Amino acid sequence: MAASADVATMTDAEKAAAFDKMQADARAANSNGNGTSAPPRYKAVVSLQTAGDRVLFSSVNENRVKTWIEMHCPRGQHFFLLSPDGSMQSFEYERQSGGPQGEDVEMWQPFDRAAYQAPELSPVNTNDPWADAWEGAQ
Repeated sequence: MAASADVATMTDAEKAAAFDKMQADARAANSNGNGTSAPPRYKAVVSLQTAGDRVLFSSVNENRVKTWIEMHCPRGQHFFLLSPDGSMQSFEYERQSGGPQGEDVEMWQPFDRAAYQAPELSPVNTNDPWADAWEGAQ
């Protein structure tokens, strides 16, 4: 069938075939690899690399993922926000009153996953009077 064929002279079968081809071409042009088009997604990912990039929550809306992280992990960097462009941010509510001089710091900060270490794996300095330590750590 010619691309410039007159629709009025086409049979119903030719019209259906032309429509199917047009739909397939549009899907192929907009596909994400599996034949369907999908918008970019923001993801809440577990920070530990040993978790295998486990996604806990995802949405096309960045604010929904940020709200989910704020509600489920307000005190640390155990989860981070992975944007479609590959940038990473972490949330910590306590930054609001805990800058180096007591000033407020933006609660959402860039996140470096390579440098992240879980608090359970970090050594506790029991000589620091402000350090969180359990009784048996000394």
